Amino acid sequence: EALKYLIGRGFGESILKQFSIGFAADEWEGLLKQLDLSRFSPNILEKSGLFIRKDGNNFYDRFRNRIMFPIKNVAGRVIAFGGRTMNPEESAKYINSPETPIYFKSGIFYGLSASKESIRKSNEAIVLEGYTDFLRLYSSGITNVITVSGTALTYHHAHILKRFASKVALCYDGDEAGKKATERAGFILLREGLDVRAIILPEGEDPDSFLKNSDISAFKKIYEEASEFIPFYINLHKDSMTTPASKTLFIEQTVEELAQIRNPVTRDFIIKEVSERLGVKEELISSQIRYYYRKKGTQKRTLPQSKEQVKNTIKLNTAAEKAEYELLKLLLSQHKELQEVIVNNIKKKDFKHPVLSKLAKRIIDLMKSEEEFVPSDIFDNELSEKEKLYLSRLILESEPMQNETDLKDLFNLAADCIIVLTTVEIDKDIHELREKIKDAEKKKKETDDIIIELSKKQNRRREIEKKIKETVCSVNSS
Repeated sequence: EALKYLIGRGFGESILKQFSIGFAADEWEGLLKQLDLSRFSPNILEKSGLFIRKDGNNFYDRFRNRIMFPIKNVAGRVIAFGGRTMNPEESAKYINSPETPIYFKSGIFYGLSASKESIRKSNEAIVLEGYTDFLRLYSSGITNVITVSGTALTYHHAHILKRFASKVALCYDGDEAGKKATERAGFILLREGLDVRAIILPEGEDPDSFLKNSDISAFKKIYEEASEFIPFYINLHKDSMTTPASKTLFIEQTVEELAQIRNPVTRDFIIKEVSERLGVKEELISSQIRYYYRKKGTQKRTLPQSKEQVKNTIKLNTAAEKAEYELLKLLLSQHKELQEVIVNNIKKKDFKHPVLSKLAKRIIDLMKSEEEFVPSDIFDNELSEKEKLYLSRLILESEPMQNETDLKDLFNLAADCIIVLTTVEIDKDIHELREKIKDAEKKKKETDDIIIELSKKQNRRREIEKKIKETVCSVNSS
């Protein structure tokens, strides 16, 4: 019945098979009965997100009588599900897996594992709202598409997108709610430094229905003609700007959004565009942004924290802890050779900081288990608020790879940090031997044996340093 329904809506069996579209039977314990319950504790059943606890240790299926859309991480592993009802009278058209230890909604795009290469090649991602929207476009040959999964687009989504492309086209429903969602998402993407366009569908249409009622050339035409985000945003509100007071209110709302764009160059370009389209002087908008900062207290409360402010938030007391922090930033920089050389030359046990050590274990384990790792994979419900703070700051500060000079510097930094962590113990020994020499000299005792031991330790440290430098830095020069 579900297959017949989907084929009736114009989805071919090949696309349904490619994305493993399935069906959850209309039974309370349909999936539960398929499990060997002796292998799974009640806690695991609940954490999976597939079952709902009824009472005590009794459960029932979360998904019933629904078309099932497996949600995969970027490496293609199933981590959650979305379910579309088969019953038109059902109040909830879609339900999704709750967040679990492996499913962090704000860091997952439906379809990214299949479309990532197409997105990279075109340098643009088309962001959609629904699973069937994705299937419709993908099966029509437009494959640089992804869908937000069970949530509105977030900063973490924007950060992930930036790894794959510099441009984003938002294609949400053509109704009022879809336009408002486009507005919210557009400003989030601008804050991350992405170029944003808005694909404008006819009123009442979504990408799925539009393509069912038109051909692919019609969609390609509106895609090519997609509006830059700021003109779309201003046009969306033009009917409400009928008086000086309403125009002033709109500018104040716009100022709040512009104030949160980190890159001052991007912000200035947008200020100029808003100025020209609204007939308001640039300096007036800029002064309103400065006033907004003052009103909020300081700029740091409206903009992401600077590196210096992060240092004040995150306590790193020793050279080793600072090296741990820098290495994690480098691991999150998404340069594969750099990631590999760090993982191959450091051990998880080398990380001692109580928070950074836990994050290091997660990051390294994920890198070893996933074909393609993205930072959002680390987020889950088991992270404490403090760990999430550290991770968010690390992601924010992870170095962009702009050119070969930057890359060379990053490999050198990686080598220096690895040296710091791998020589902690030998540095302690060297320090103790120097103290012994000082103490012996004060007491006028022989120091020859201690000096010989110190020399051996120092030579050993130099060997370690030389080997790490050669191993790490040679990767970038080869």
